[in-house]
Amino acid sequence: MALAFGSSFHETAEENYYQKIRTQKDLPVDLLECFFVEDLECRDDVDWKEQEQSLDQTKDQGVRTVRAYQQKIAPSVMPKLVEHVWSMEVGGRDWCIRGKTDLIDSNDKVIDLKTTNKRLSKPYKEQIFQVGVYAMAWKVQTGCQNVKGRIDYAIRGKDDIYSHPVSFNGDLNRSVLTTFDDVARRIQREEWPPFRGHYLCSRKYCNFADQCEEECGGTVT
Repeated sequence: MALAFGSSFHETAEENYYQKIRTQKDLPVDLLECFFVEDLECRDDVDWKEQEQSLDQTKDQGVRTVRAYQQKIAPSVMPKLVEHVWSMEVGGRDWCIRGKTDLIDSNDKVIDLKTTNKRLSKPYKEQIFQVGVYAMAWKVQTGCQNVKGRIDYAIRGKDDIYSHPVSFNGDLNRSVLTTFDDVARRIQREEWPPFRGHYLCSRKYCNFADQCEEECGGTVT
């Protein structure tokens, strides 16, 4: 349910921002509320009989969240690129980094949009790293040295919408490359041990739990 909600919310925001590049205006809120509902209804990867809440309840939550986002965040965003797909060559490596950035605004700010079920005191370090990679890629692509980042959080079913700025120090490139170098070495050695203490290592978020337990031991909660 959470994944379907987040995906439909992203699709709704994208629909608004794609056209805003041309019109410089946000779409009417009621139109976007309908877009969310229709997008959620079309998702056939969710068995609503097995979920904690019904499809109708999730629709109601989405309508409220879309309305809050469009009133509190969207008016201040003037998009330059939406769902920007990029590929970054890394000097001296036989691999590259590819990704997709939610938004880049007219001031070259990298913006990532996330849905959550509660307010966070601060972003997860993985989220900060993610936006850092996006910022590094935009710097490489454009030559812009003063790239800023931001994470916009939309809380499911609530009017609580907020933004968290992300700053990058001078070691951004080094930290990103160090991490991806380690990933590349592990892939080449076919060594990828599970991180069972991480919240993503769960049956809720991973479809390979049984295979992982069989190959790596331990228990996926």
